Amino acid sequence: MKRKHIATVLVLLITLLLSGCNDGSTNPLAAADGEYTIAVLSDTQFLSHDYPDVLMGMVKTLANNQQDMNLKYVVHTGDLVQNPYAVEQWEVIRSAFDKLVGIPYGVLAGNHDLGNGDQKFTLFLENFGEARFLSSDWYKHAHEGGRAHCDLLSMDGDDFIFVYLSDDPSLCCIEFANEMFRKYSDRIGVLCVHRYLKDENVLGDMGVYLQKAVVSPNVNIKMVLCGHEDAVGALTSHYGDRSVHAIIFNCQEQGARNVGGILLLQINQEKGTIKGFVYEDNFKGKGVVERISLPINW
Repeated sequence: MKRKHIATVLVLLITLLLSGCNDGSTNPLAAADGEYTIAVLSDTQFLSHDYPDVLMGMVKTLANNQQDMNLKYVVHTGDLVQNPYAVEQWEVIRSAFDKLVGIPYGVLAGNHDLGNGDQKFTLFLENFGEARFLSSDWYKHAHEGGRAHCDLLSMDGDDFIFVYLSDDPSLCCIEFANEMFRKYSDRIGVLCVHRYLKDENVLGDMGVYLQKAVVSPNVNIKMVLCGHEDAVGALTSHYGDRSVHAIIFNCQEQGARNVGGILLLQINQEKGTIKGFVYEDNFKGKGVVERISLPINW
């Protein structure tokens, strides 16, 4: 696997915030001039199950800081809930996303969001299927009611296509993803999935499969966003002169200890950089705890 996937960029600095870093005089979430922000959530299942107030605080943080962050989009890479049959947990996560008024977002089903047999997707589709997004101008195409879908957005001149595949995607969902990336080949492609990297920032079995089936053949794919494993990190793979950044984020461990976590990817077109940091600790001012730094590859 390592012979095929060369990790040329992996800068992951674990940083303890020094006292005084956030003294209230500046907003630690604010984007710099020339930057816009994509927020990433993942594996919020413990928050939906045990700490709904923390989950609400997370989305309120995004909504309240939208302008300062130049926040363009929110991605959730699955495990919205802990128990797919617990209606109250779906009510919590649905209510949380309801607070993102005017902020585009996309979600997919992780393994904890999927039931068994014929009811595998029932509650996920009832809560986050195609019907929820009928009035959303960014939500363009759905497969089988929302088991897979794509979003089209423009962010300060960068035109994106985000394709979402729920966990353990079927062959027809893979075909849908390839069709969407081909249809919008002039856009910067981002594949959003639940499982891709492992916690050592190497491809897992699902990542190997998705790389061969989707990422490799679609030259406009520039990023993969994933969760599932308890990690924050990145892997850059090369396909000739094309590079693809796979970024993993999971706030499951934070959620288990009554703490939320958001990965903020701030894209600076002038500097050609993608910088990321995790903001956590109940959003009471602790601020940055981890960082990722990558070059723009489009």
